[in-house]
Order: sequence, then structure tokens, then C-alpha cells
Amino acid sequence: MIIVDTLFNAAGMYHGDDVAQAQRTGARHGHKWCHLSSTPDDDPDYAKLHTFAASIGMRRAWFQGDHYDLVPPRRARAVQLGAQEVSRYEMSMVLLYDRRGRERPVYNAQTQKWSDDV
Repeated sequence: MIIVDTLFNAAGMYHGDDVAQAQRTGARHGHKWCHLSSTPDDDPDYAKLHTFAASIGMRRAWFQGDHYDLVPPRRARAVQLGAQEVSRYEMSMVLLYDRRGRERPVYNAQTQKWSDDV
């Protein structure tokens, strides 16, 4: 499954090979960004993610190891093409737990808490 999290303000959080370009791109979009990824059970080698990312105009060189960073117009296009919207917490569960082989916390809908919540 292709997933996209909510937009967040990334001002002051830029990193990577071309920070200046990321800052310029971010400035054009109010420094709002989100992540695009896929679930490992459905896409263990990221092949579906790369195909989907290309369909919304993303370059493979922009892949961040386990996700792509999207600005608002690309996020809107991703959702339009079928990406499932998830919270930032849910995205982190996929990136930190599922992809790195750690045990994934379980969500309790009744309490609305994850098993590792304190």
C-alpha cells in the first residue's frame, strides 16, 4: 500500500545533499512537507513506491532511503491517485518498526492508544 502522512512545517529541519535546493522548494510551499512511502508487507523492495513516485513527477534521486518528501501539490496528486492518508505517527510506525524489523506496537481502537504509549 502506498501511504502519505500529514503535512508539517519543516522550516529549520532541512538536511541531505542539496539543502539549499530543498530550502528554496520549501519556501515556495510555506515550508510544508510530508512523506510518501509504502508498507513493507505489500512492497518489500520499494518497487511499487518508486513506480508511484514517478507517476507524480518524483525523481528516483529524491528517494530518502525509505520515503520521498512531498510538497502540498504532489501530496494532493498522490492522494488523488490512491495513496492512503495516514497520521505522522502511523508513518513512523511503518518507517521505524516495519522497515527496520522492530516489533510494531498494536493500536487499541477503544483506548485510542498504541501499545508503547506511556
